[in-house]
Amino acid sequence: DTLDATKAGVSDTITIIKPVIDSLNFALVFKGYIYIPEHAAYEFSLESDDGSRLYLDDELIINNDGEHYVWERASAVTLKPGFHKIRLAYFNVMRHSRLNLTMKVNGKKSIIPPSMLFY
Repeated sequence: DTLDATKAGVSDTITIIKPVIDSLNFALVFKGYIYIPEHAAYEFSLESDDGSRLYLDDELIINNDGEHYVWERASAVTLKPGFHKIRLAYFNVMRHSRLNLTMKVNGKKSIIPPSMLFY
């Protein structure tokens, strides 16, 4: 939260499989809204190399922070239908950047589709 942005943009996914920034050390913040279509338990999984944190409605849902190789952490939360604030903070130190946010509902795990993400 104390870094100054060098670039800003819009993304329709929250995933990084290959480097997107020509730097070994960088940080990204994704923020906007996720549209939840039905009242249900949603399990979010956050996989990253290095640190990442996922917030929904300003509440820390997943803490996968720190310098580490690819780790995945998950957390389930019951959400009501409608728009919910989403914020994901990520940083990478040295090589091998990776970030992947998935969601499981009704037993089906998938990347969050662009149709559910708004800014």
